[in-house]
Amino acid sequence: MATTTQLDFSLFHSANPTVRTSFCKKLVTTLYQNGFARLINHGVVPSSEIDKAFETSRKFFHLPLSQKLLSPHPASVHPHRGYSAFGIENVSAASKTFESDSPPIPMLKDMKESYDMGSPLDPLYANIWPPGGVYDDFQKVMERFFGVCYRAELEVLEALEVGLGLGLLAGSGNGGGGGGGLRDLHRDGTNELRLTHYPPVRVGEFGGFGFGSGGEDDGDGKGNEARKTRIAAHTDFGSVTLLFQDSVGGLQAALPPKSSNFIEIESGNPHEIILLVGDCLEKLTGLPACRHRVHLPDALKTEKEGEEGEGEVDARFSIAYFGKPDREASLRPLVEGLVREGVEKYMTAGEFQEMRIQGTY
Repeated sequence: MATTTQLDFSLFHSANPTVRTSFCKKLVTTLYQNGFARLINHGVVPSSEIDKAFETSRKFFHLPLSQKLLSPHPASVHPHRGYSAFGIENVSAASKTFESDSPPIPMLKDMKESYDMGSPLDPLYANIWPPGGVYDDFQKVMERFFGVCYRAELEVLEALEVGLGLGLLAGSGNGGGGGGGLRDLHRDGTNELRLTHYPPVRVGEFGGFGFGSGGEDDGDGKGNEARKTRIAAHTDFGSVTLLFQDSVGGLQAALPPKSSNFIEIESGNPHEIILLVGDCLEKLTGLPACRHRVHLPDALKTEKEGEEGEGEVDARFSIAYFGKPDREASLRPLVEGLVREGVEKYMTAGEFQEMRIQGTY
């Protein structure tokens, strides 16, 4: 397991402008190098809210399947809301259609179930909630947590503006966003929140692709592998992902970014925010999108390499908040050096995300 530095986000709130700016520049440098950062002492997402969200998530996923299926994700890509049972979503297919410059992606079966929701104010897509009597506190807790995460997203975007020097561009315009800063492109809050449960699984069930830190396809010479993983290698569609995870492990990121070498991101505690750069932020700023996956934790790799592979990986729970630009916001780069000459019209965030999501369901 590689050691990655934690960044103290409380420095962003320092009354000393030099300390604040220094932190923001360090955050940007870290994201340039890794595509992700580990934030501690962020404060904007209270520990009590994180604990309550995890407790609520666990209670929902422990319901009988028949009750979970009362709030199903539609069979189509829209709306991206509700409960998805095991094997419904194919994340690697969505990334495969987009990442033409990345290493080949094996078509792996994801071993997870999930629940997706968006802003209660989204004018386009309504949320799908469990019906009355199934889990009555679920909606209230998740709507509150969504709001807390949105406020955290805006603080992260402000920190990136400072670190990138984008404040100098305010008012220059970026089509559909109003001003020239990152926050100006994220006013509508039409983001998404995802709860994910990875059930316990035998070590031997994992496919022979990239377990541990090494290449995309480690290969075990056995030929017809199960080709299963907890979630296949992919990048997120939006600007920033705020990821909360338990201590089970298995979250891995490509390092250097876009390479086929994966390192495991340490599991600090559920109150730490793993900040992941998404595709839209890469287009806007040049920060590299984080290609990541959830696979066999490095600590259990030796069991996989053994003859039997009978060990078991514990159940894993995570919560991901996907911060996205407004649907009508142009993805024209905010950093002038990235602007392509002769391009008169750039794709909007909504158009880009529609292209990406089509291969998922």
